[in-house]
Amino acid sequence: GSPYSTVTSGTTALSTGGLALSVSTSNASNMERRDQSNGWSGNFTPGDHLLWNQGGQGDIVVDFSTGIFGFGAQVQSDFFGGFTGFVSAYDGALNLLGTYSFTGTSTSNGDNSAPFAGIFDDTGSIQHLVFGMTSTPGGNNDFAIGPLDLVTTGQTVPEASTTLTLLGISLVGLGLVRRKLTA
Repeated sequence: GSPYSTVTSGTTALSTGGLALSVSTSNASNMERRDQSNGWSGNFTPGDHLLWNQGGQGDIVVDFSTGIFGFGAQVQSDFFGGFTGFVSAYDGALNLLGTYSFTGTSTSNGDNSAPFAGIFDDTGSIQHLVFGMTSTPGGNNDFAIGPLDLVTTGQTVPEASTTLTLLGISLVGLGLVRRKLTA
């Protein structure tokens, strides 16, 4: 929906890849759609679409119709200052697969510095995610998430050694091109 639209707990949607999901809060209260710089003055990139739990109305819960490998989003507390949050992943039977804690500092900079919190499970068993806050400057669970990233296949991030090797090859290639241009 557009900025300031109410998102009722249990709203269903389709990802851009066609995966069915539902979004709710842990206490079944409504959420609200906001945009960075249009209803939200925080650390996301201007124009980012956000989901806000409207003043601390419970954790934000995302359920998927089928198992996925990974999910993540940028997260920010609604009150300026340091905050601590978590994202927890569960399988379809609500068995905990893992929890990741994160910290951030909420400002109005609009500079894409909101922390990214995500979880990857190499078995593709994630069907239920919970985003929440454990410590906020406002003393409540008031936060927004967005943009959302899904991993629906077993893809992984290249290991550091692979990345460094590729970077090294690129730099050697750049050096050869430069030598050829100056010769």
